[in-house]
Amino acid sequence: MATELEAFRTYNRVKKRHPEVVILVRNGSLYATYKADAKIVADACGLHLSHRHNNKHSALCTAFGIHSLYEYLNKIISTGHRLGITELD
Repeated sequence: MATELEAFRTYNRVKKRHPEVVILVRNGSLYATYKADAKIVADACGLHLSHRHNNKHSALCTAFGIHSLYEYLNKIISTGHRLGITELD
């Protein structure tokens, strides 16, 4: 599994190109999302938010196992948000 920093970079790159879409990044056996998207996903799915820190940045984060993808997809989409799923760079 790649580092969380790599997942965060991938999220930022994709989010910059598609700001209107909630972005999930697959990292091994997890899907993660950050910043405002993390709040949307956590609220829609009843997941916990956490803060991730590195030397330069702090961001909200939420994640769930790949086995829960279809359960959570419906919950996120039913809130009216568009959803994008990407792999790590």
